[in-house]
Amino acid sequence: MQPAILTFEQVGQVSMLPQRMTQTPADLVARDFGPSFAAALERAPLARWVGPIDSSFGVHYVRVSDRKPAVMPALADVHDQVVREWESERRQRARNDVYARLRRGYDVTIDAGTMTGRP
Repeated sequence: MQPAILTFEQVGQVSMLPQRMTQTPADLVARDFGPSFAAALERAPLARWVGPIDSSFGVHYVRVSDRKPAVMPALADVHDQVVREWESERRQRARNDVYARLRRGYDVTIDAGTMTGRP
């Protein structure tokens, strides 16, 4: 008698995690699942199920179907994104400077009796 072949739907637990991730950069995998999980995917053979591999969500069996080496994009391709991020950082620095300047105009004193709840 041959053993029954089970699908991952039959043996896995229901989760809000996606069943499939495609073209996901390694740094985002590390952010979401942990650096050791991302490192294990880098070592996993292509087109074979491997596991169990521990992540911040539990253990997984995975199949890496393709790997593409990272490439440095041309500045022209990411120009708009770079400008948006630069402007966002500039605005945040300006806000921080305003808050720091406003704080310098105040002296804060703490009455020890107020901290303990006694008058």
